[in-house]
Amino acid sequence: MSSSMNSSDQGKHECPYLQDYVWRKTYLTDHTYRNLVASISVNSVAIIPTILLNALAVFTVTTKRTLQSNSNILLACLAGSDLFAGMVGLTLSVVVNVKRAFSIEPFCAMETVHFVTLAGPTYVSLGHLMLVSVDRYIAIKDALRYRVIVTKQRIKKGVLAAWAIGVYLTIQETVLAVAIQEAGKMYSVYSTVGTVSGFVIAFACISGICYCYVYIFSEIRRQKKRLQTEQVSQDERKRVKKDNKAAYTLGIILGVLVITYMPLMILLSLGSIPSHNKLDTGTALIYYSWATTSVLLRSLFNPIIYCWRNENIRYAVLESFRVRKPDRAIGIQMLEIQNRRPEITPSASAT
Repeated sequence: MSSSMNSSDQGKHECPYLQDYVWRKTYLTDHTYRNLVASISVNSVAIIPTILLNALAVFTVTTKRTLQSNSNILLACLAGSDLFAGMVGLTLSVVVNVKRAFSIEPFCAMETVHFVTLAGPTYVSLGHLMLVSVDRYIAIKDALRYRVIVTKQRIKKGVLAAWAIGVYLTIQETVLAVAIQEAGKMYSVYSTVGTVSGFVIAFACISGICYCYVYIFSEIRRQKKRLQTEQVSQDERKRVKKDNKAAYTLGIILGVLVITYMPLMILLSLGSIPSHNKLDTGTALIYYSWATTSVLLRSLFNPIIYCWRNENIRYAVLESFRVRKPDRAIGIQMLEIQNRRPEITPSASAT
């Protein structure tokens, strides 16, 4: 009991912001070293593909007017947030684990920076997923007024709001990390307000996403039955299939979000229960390192999902690598024009 209290006091003295959850040389064993090397390898391999794929997604949508639909613009904005999260988060994760593996002190400063920079991009991505969910919700619920409701100006305001929330939470954590040396009553109030505001924002986004998701897929089931039982026009049938595909893409993105965040949620839940919190600090930090890697790998999976589910974005990305011939789309368009061209019957005078 006294040794744990001494360890806690030592942690508060060495790194007040992270307290016990900061690395020490004594935590380095054969087991933790192998895990650190494996984590460094995974994060290092993921950095370049994450940056490249997300940058390509942003580039293709912003440079090709045919791809600049509202849904694709929101996906490009989500790719932009994933680009930032992967570039900063994965790089800092590699640096932190290299310092741990080779016992390069001090540990506190870099690990504090790593922790602080995780909050902002997470909320930015969550905000963009909320915007994508609302976009699909309106497209399915009120298709006739979709272009009136979802405008480029409103998309811009929503994206700016998502980034503003991420910047606010990053600044908040930075202030908490810097001002903890002079912790007092005002610090305690500020910390409580920050924690509550972060929880409220996350709860609002998750609730909105869940509501839109439930409505979208219940409506998809209804539309499928309608296509099977009613005679509808070909244009209506194409619109329904397009909405269904976009909704399933959203479902896959949300599924990846849940899977990648699951290890972190489990660790946080177990850590809050004293009777289950029996891991030594070194092992717990290794588990949290892998959980953080899982969260950051979502930034790599998302652009792969865009390219897999959206053939227009996929073709544009392949054209960037010269894998697909650029004139294929032109050939398809010419073929469609020829098929739609009316037949010209020769006149009697010509014969």
